[in-house]
Amino acid sequence: MLLGRIVDQPVEEWDRMIDLNIKGVLDGIRAVLPGMVERGAGTIINVSSVAGRKTFPNHTAYVGTKFAVHAMSENLREEVAPSRRRWWPTRSPTPTSSPATSRSARSCWRRPARRADT
Repeated sequence: MLLGRIVDQPVEEWDRMIDLNIKGVLDGIRAVLPGMVERGAGTIINVSSVAGRKTFPNHTAYVGTKFAVHAMSENLREEVAPSRRRWWPTRSPTPTSSPATSRSARSCWRRPARRADT
């Protein structure tokens, strides 16, 4: 996953993120939803990222794809609600420490320092 200034990112990297983070989710939904409708039951859980709820510097393309996952999940929930399919909202795991996780993303999860009682 390429993170950096949007002006410096190759368009091919955007295509890769869109294919994986957006089209991959849509492909998964499309693969299982017809069977769920036919059976009248089923559960879909889409996993996103904290970047689907909050923006971070130098993450424009990535954050955009993760916001899309959240939006698609919410819209699909509304679409299938009348048929009473069980739908879990998008899961956004807490940040982990990895080469793909930037300091700015992890910093939003730091707990504030405790204040001494005065």
